[in-house]
Amino acid sequence: MIARNDFSAHRSKLDTWQEQFLQMLPRIKYHAHTALQHLASEERAEALQEVTVSAMIAFRRLVELDKVDIAYPTVLARYAVARYKVGRRVGSPLNCHDVLSPYAR
Repeated sequence: MIARNDFSAHRSKLDTWQEQFLQMLPRIKYHAHTALQHLASEERAEALQEVTVSAMIAFRRLVELDKVDIAYPTVLARYAVARYKVGRRVGSPLNCHDVLSPYAR
């Protein structure tokens, strides 16, 4: 008996998520820029990168859950900006026991 290979269909669906995200990226950046315009220019540039990555990760997760139909650029941008404003950074764990951690302050 030969088993069906559903991995290739799943893989192709996951490969197209980058193209979908790139189509939404200008609107995400626009909303993030307007929400973070109060920051200094260097801090704003870093914040925009952080928000972009956070929105990308959220979109990727929606693709994995097969919920792409509820992914909108404005909502992704607002979610990512909210995460940035409360200090939830991508790739850095929250550590309340570390004295130098922004989360502990």
